[in-house]
Amino acid sequence: MRSERKKGERDPEAGSTARSREIARLETLIQAVPDVREAKIREVRAKLRSGQYGVKAEEIAEKIIGDRLLDDLFQTKKPAKPDTGT
Repeated sequence: MRSERKKGERDPEAGSTARSREIARLETLIQAVPDVREAKIREVRAKLRSGQYGVKAEEIAEKIIGDRLLDDLFQTKKPAKPDTGT
């Protein structure tokens, strides 16, 4: 049994069906996206097999250091607990 609404008042259930359909549609689209980039993997594998894939050690080091600096920059650190001397 529906409760009576005043004129101009929105039905809270009216949008739920449309919203559910939209969520289901978006979930389907998300599931269709591959977890990995297959074309990129094939390209790298082919270069590895042919000996054409090379990465400079400097580039690897820069990436590692850069990632570490970003991690340190954006990491929220907990304040140190005071020493109680016990």
